[in-house]
Amino acid sequence: MVLIDSSVWIATTRRGGDEILRERVNGLIRTRAAAWCAAVRLELWPGAKGRVEIQRLTELKDLIQDLEMTPRVWEKAIGLAGRARTAGLSCPYADLLISACATVHGAELLHRNKHLDLLAAL
Repeated sequence: MVLIDSSVWIATTRRGGDEILRERVNGLIRTRAAAWCAAVRLELWPGAKGRVEIQRLTELKDLIQDLEMTPRVWEKAIGLAGRARTAGLSCPYADLLISACATVHGAELLHRNKHLDLLAAL
């Protein structure tokens, strides 16, 4: 299972996006290995531009796994926030939740986000 971050969804759904990454995402969708979570959806929906992008997001809801934001995910994110603060890092709350969600659910995290790289190193 691969938790796909909003940075990848954006890079692959927009015109002129990363074709290689798009093929990987499409393969994950075909094999039912693609996942997202509420934090990713919260980042995507407000940025959807026009009817076509909104329709695509709506279609994706039926094609990919939705990883639950359990109390364990929230606790993991809180701990991660503390470690990040100690390391002098300031990361968006959504990135803390997405990183924690991937860890708790044992999912690979596919992203193009420097904050997620920094959090993975903690």
